Amino acid sequence: MRMRLIAAAASLALLAGAPAHAADAQNGRKLFMEHVCYSCHGTTGAGGGAAGPKIAPGPLPLAAFARQLRHPNRMPPYTEKLLTDAEVADIHAWLSSLPAGKAPSQIPLLAK
Repeated sequence: MRMRLIAAAASLALLAGAPAHAADAQNGRKLFMEHVCYSCHGTTGAGGGAAGPKIAPGPLPLAAFARQLRHPNRMPPYTEKLLTDAEVADIHAWLSSLPAGKAPSQIPLLAK
């Protein structure tokens, strides 16, 4: 019973946009690679053309990100059996921690 209450609280917190635990960005990176998210979204979430859209830097807000993972349009759903709400929050934390790339004007080869 206690575990059900904790799981329900975590789900409600995730939907409200506040993770029930302190999200772990390093674990999020590990999960992103283990669940092969990089195959479509690239190793930094920058996207892969038609295969997968850009999801970092600046991912969707956590609640929208979780909804997209659970009920996607074009990819397999990542149910709670595959990724817990805490793991979704960890992946989101990692994507949120990624810095923006340089502007093309700041890259010598592209600035010409």
